Amino acid sequence: MAESKQNLEKVTEEAAVLESRQQALNSDVEKLKTPEGVEEEVRKKFSVVKDGEQMVVLLDDKTASSAPPQPKPGFWKRVWNIVTGGIFRGGDDASTTGTVSETGNVPAE
Repeated sequence: MAESKQNLEKVTEEAAVLESRQQALNSDVEKLKTPEGVEEEVRKKFSVVKDGEQMVVLLDDKTASSAPPQPKPGFWKRVWNIVTGGIFRGGDDASTTGTVSETGNVPAE
């Protein structure tokens, strides 16, 4: 008897949750039946704007940067640094050290 009472309470709770969910869904359906509701949903999901409008994107201070991130040196650049004993340690870009010509050749000393 106690077990069936627990089952009844559980089913009653589930029914209340489902009824609440159904009401929320019905509300959403009614809203989407209007042009304003459709427009709001499209704007929210797809980040679109109307003709003549402009979109503004606000960045968090932590993610904003005044300079673009510097790319890592490529595979061959790292191999070259290993082979030459890391003579390019002054920077990741050989052009900043002045030790490699634009063609990639080491100038004769």
